[in-house]
Amino acid sequence: MTVQSEASLSRLIPVHEVAWEDAGPGLKAKPLWADPATQRRAYVGLIAAGASLPLHRHLGDELVYVIEGEVADESGTLMAGQASYRPPGCVHSLFVERGTIVLNVVTGGTEPAKSTDNEPASLPINVGQIGWADAGQGVRHKLIWEDVASGRSMQLVRFEPGAILPRHRHRGDCLVFGIEGEIADQEGPTLPGYFSYRPDGHVHSVRARNGATMLYYTWGTTEPADESLSALASGLAGTIHDRHPARPGRSARV
Repeated sequence: MTVQSEASLSRLIPVHEVAWEDAGPGLKAKPLWADPATQRRAYVGLIAAGASLPLHRHLGDELVYVIEGEVADESGTLMAGQASYRPPGCVHSLFVERGTIVLNVVTGGTEPAKSTDNEPASLPINVGQIGWADAGQGVRHKLIWEDVASGRSMQLVRFEPGAILPRHRHRGDCLVFGIEGEIADQEGPTLPGYFSYRPDGHVHSVRARNGATMLYYTWGTTEPADESLSALASGLAGTIHDRHPARPGRSARV
């Protein structure tokens, strides 16, 4: 699978314009972003109805969000709008009955495995059962997954119509996938089915003119970029790295 290696550049990607690549029997992928130095990458994966993946071990970790359909492993079945965390060393297989499209953010690779005995299992996450938290200024968020030690998180963020995130600086990388509505910054709008990358050090402001729900993957935190806005930003910057995001809406076009 070909990977996009422009890890240091801010990017806005209409996912439907990225070509599908063969990734194995019954498997296709749309590579979106990669940082070879850290073995991180993001891609949309398609698993055809009836396809399966044999037992394999994750040499890094993986965060999965189901965009369409459903996918099952030894820990259970994930439906559209649900998520999963596969920790380093996780051993599992995958089976898809009706077909699925997923967004994967991965660190490291995989290798064949023979047994799940005494190996870490995947962690299914029912996003619908996670509560919303008010972040102020028309923004709510719900945490899907977090690793405090590394400053990483996966969360949904809901913007009410007219909500604004003042100018802030990312102290770590940020990936955003559009679920419904749109947010806009100096790079342009992130629409449903769009994928954006904001690198460490990137400075921007964000506005949701008509409201939006976005899926965020973050490494690190944010800080106000303008001292005059520090008081306002302190209540909003957490939506990109603290706890709790938003409810999935209609399926994004991929």
